Amino acid sequence: MKKQINLILFYFQLVLGIVFGVSQIIHMINNSTQGLSLSMFIFAFLFVSINFTLGLGAHRVRASTVTKQILIVLIIGVVVYFLFSLVLAIKAEVMWDLNDTITTIIVLLFSAANFIYGRYKKIKIFDPIIKGNYSLIFKSIPQLFLAYKISKNGGHGLDVIMIFSFHALTLARIFQIFQSIFEAGWDRNRIGLAISEIGNEITWTIVTIVRFV
Repeated sequence: MKKQINLILFYFQLVLGIVFGVSQIIHMINNSTQGLSLSMFIFAFLFVSINFTLGLGAHRVRASTVTKQILIVLIIGVVVYFLFSLVLAIKAEVMWDLNDTITTIIVLLFSAANFIYGRYKKIKIFDPIIKGNYSLIFKSIPQLFLAYKISKNGGHGLDVIMIFSFHALTLARIFQIFQSIFEAGWDRNRIGLAISEIGNEITWTIVTIVRFV
């Protein structure tokens, strides 16, 4: 029964991930890019890329069907966010604005603080929890600025299907991450993944509230 549930959840993420990506790309091309941010998509690409390395580390510590599924879903995420960045760079009337610059500066400042913290604690540069912190920074801060930008300019560039499929995909990944933790224990790769994805869901909830209020 447990294997069947995992398989259903995996295929659910595959299908929804494709719907998530295709619907948002079509929306950006045919409708609007209002409220969207190139910096957010670029940092989201870095977020899923870092999480892929954390998933790979978790898989090496203790391989399982769940860790394989997490890796496949994250690969799809890398491709999707690369395409989002490309389409927005081509389609947006203003490719890079002041909010992008401010977001990038704050992300870099928090990243520098994370690096200094790691050096002060004598933690390896590529330690999984340090990487998880970078991933959290790359995803959460741009999404908070996206919420601010939407509150000022509107958010019609965000497709409704994308908004809610994003929640479903993130919650499914969090479920799988904790399932992997229950199987293998709290190794640092799994902790890093949990930190980044929980922060991702919290800040996207803020974006969702602002978009519909």
